[in-house]
Amino acid sequence: MLKKTALIILLVIVLILCALLSPWRNFNFDFSSIFGFNSQPEFSTLLVSSYSGELQIYVDSELRGSVGPEGSPFEIEDVIPGVRLIELVRVSDSGIYSKFQQEVNFMPRITTVIAYELGPTDAFSAGHIITPNLNFTNQGATNLNISGQEEVNVTLNSALLGTTPIQSVSINPTTTNAIKLEKEGYETMNIVIAVGGEGASSENAQDLRNVDININAKLFLKPLRVVGD
Repeated sequence: MLKKTALIILLVIVLILCALLSPWRNFNFDFSSIFGFNSQPEFSTLLVSSYSGELQIYVDSELRGSVGPEGSPFEIEDVIPGVRLIELVRVSDSGIYSKFQQEVNFMPRITTVIAYELGPTDAFSAGHIITPNLNFTNQGATNLNISGQEEVNVTLNSALLGTTPIQSVSINPTTTNAIKLEKEGYETMNIVIAVGGEGASSENAQDLRNVDININAKLFLKPLRVVGD
């Protein structure tokens, strides 16, 4: 079952190290790769992590590989930019698990990160999609956008921002930003965005100017507890 807290840490170390921290292991991503500085401009990249069980990964109905918690993340480097149908299917003899299915808009030279646990129904499945992208209308700011389930309370650094969807909230790219997502009847999700750290410089933080960090999150429904007489 998905842990109550999912931690995501974005670290800038030298050329900005991007790390996704799950409850059981660390997944490290180079932020320069996320923005495609080391990739060919005609392709996008998809990173998929599994919270539980083995997930088969389909892009536009084509099986591109599979991933489990121990092998996460699985990287697909040659996604054609544009709107692509992403499907995650949990490998199981019982066939009782829900399927993740969502259209995702891939930008050239940008990496999309998906981490999920698929349960027996959509309500008992949870995870998140993170897509950073350049947005020159930000006027030099680093903005946070949070979507997904409606009426999820969003707290940033102990200050209540309101309920989802949250749009164009400026964050400081040189400090740690703690995000809490809460909704009655659902497990809480915590996200920590730490842009900076050992080895970082002011030039590193400036690399995140005019960047949107888009988070699409789905919380895990708490099972009902049946109490006997």
